Amino acid sequence: MFAQTIKLNLRCILGAFFQIGYAALMQGMTDEKLMLRYAKGDAKAFDQLYARHRAPLYRYFMRHVSNPATANDLYQGAWEKIIKAREKYRPDAPFKVWMYRIAHNHLVDHFRRMQPEDSVEPDSLSDTRTDPSQDAIEGEQNELLRTGISALPVEQRNTLLLQLETGLKIEEIARVTGVGRETVKSRLRYAVNYLKRSLVE
Repeated sequence: MFAQTIKLNLRCILGAFFQIGYAALMQGMTDEKLMLRYAKGDAKAFDQLYARHRAPLYRYFMRHVSNPATANDLYQGAWEKIIKAREKYRPDAPFKVWMYRIAHNHLVDHFRRMQPEDSVEPDSLSDTRTDPSQDAIEGEQNELLRTGISALPVEQRNTLLLQLETGLKIEEIARVTGVGRETVKSRLRYAVNYLKRSLVE
C-alpha cells in the first residue's frame, strides 16, 4: 500500500513537471509551428494561439462595427473558420497573415450581408500604419478620433485598423486583402490625411 502511494505521488509529480515543461515549450514556439501542431490534432497548440491572438482579433472587429454583440459574433465566426481551415494551413506565409485573411474575408461577407447595395469588393478592405495614425490611435480616448475613424470609407478604415491592431507590414496587408502594395499605401495615406484634417478642424 505504501509503495503504491509513493508510485501514485511520483506519477503526479512527474505529470506536473511534464505539464509545466510542455507549456513552456508551447510558449516558445512560433505561431506557424503551433498551427502545424494544431492541424495534427494538438489542442493545446490551439489554446496557445488563441491566447496570443484573441485580444487583437476582437479589437479588429470591434473597431469596425462598434457593437459588442456584432463584434463578438464576427470574432467567434472567424475562429470557427480558422478551426475548420486548420488542415489547409501551409506555413508559406506568417500565421497572422493567414489568420487575418480569414478575418478580412469574414468581415467582407458581413458587410455584404448588411449592405448588399454597396457591393463591397473582397479587396476593398485593407490596412496599414504610419506614425501620425499610430500616435492618434494610441490616444483613442479622444472621441473626435473615434468618430473620424468611423467616418472613413470601409477600405481605408480596414487598412488602418489591420496595421494598428496586427502589426502587419504593408506587404503582408497586401496579401491579407488581395490588393497591391501601392494600393495599401495609398489607402493608408488617404486615411491618415483625413484623420489629420478631422482632428484639426
